[in-house]
Order: sequence, then structure tokens, then C-alpha cells
Amino acid sequence: MDITINQIMEDASTRWNCSVSEAKMRLKSSLWDVNMESELAITRTSNSAKQQQQQDMKDEEEEEKDNAWGNLTTSVELALPDNKWIEDGYECPICLLRQCVFRGIQLSCQHIICRSCLSDYLKNSILSSGNPFITCPAFKCNAPIEECVIHVLTDLSTFAKYRQNVKSVEVVS
Repeated sequence: MDITINQIMEDASTRWNCSVSEAKMRLKSSLWDVNMESELAITRTSNSAKQQQQQDMKDEEEEEKDNAWGNLTTSVELALPDNKWIEDGYECPICLLRQCVFRGIQLSCQHIICRSCLSDYLKNSILSSGNPFITCPAFKCNAPIEECVIHVLTDLSTFAKYRQNVKSVEVVS
């Protein structure tokens, strides 16, 4: 049985005894937690001109992430076998910890990775290899990870490096 994001949100709102919009905000805020440290570092900058420029960049990033969030929720739909799976969660194939279903990202290949592991994997892949073709970290899976997922789960500088890697490959081609 396929369940849509809206059905998941309705189920979450029932379980958390909150509105659907609050359940969506809880899920969305968990994705934003990944970027909190970098945002705090940006706001502590002492140079006012640099601070304003960084604030503008942060505002742009938030707007882009809002747009990317919409893409992510439509392209990363969860196909859940039953509602018990939502209660029990899943085991991340990277860290092997049992996770709440709302802390995982289901990739286009259907593997579900916890956001912490996926975020670390993306950052390491981008910064160490320079290869813009990032694939699912699950064992023997070569499915590409969508750009909207990379954008939502990486900080501004890492995503900029990713885009630079993509552009360098496009120029060579």
C-alpha cells in the first residue's frame, strides 16, 4: 500500500496530537537542524559589511531551501507497508540505529538513510572527492542522489563546492 506525504502528515498529527501543519513543521525543522551550526557561525561575524552579505546569502539559501523542500517532499515520497512501520521506525543501513521514520530521507532508489548519516556522507563526498556524481551510500547501490536532497542536507559552503564540481564537469564536457 502506497502512502502519500499528506497521509504521513495526517498520521503524524494524530499520533503527536497536533495539527497537520504543526506535524509538517516538526518534520521540516528536523531537516533544518543540520544547518544550525553554520548559521550560528555566520551570525557571529564581526565585520558588518561581511555580516550583511552573509545575511543576504543566508536569506537566499533559506528561500532556496524552502523551494528545495517542496521538491524534496514530492520527489522523496515514502511508500510505507503499514502504519506500524511509522511507530516502529526503521534501521539506518549506515549507523545501524533504529530511527523514527520522520528522521530519515528516502532516496529515489527507495533506500532510507537517517539525515545525520546522509548529511555526513554528502559533505565528505563533496569535499574529499570533487566528484559531482554522488550515489546512494547503501551497499552496492549506484543510484544518484538528487540535487534537491544535497541542497537541503548540506550547508551553504558545501553546496557551493558541489555546484562548482558540477560546473567544472559541464565545462569539460
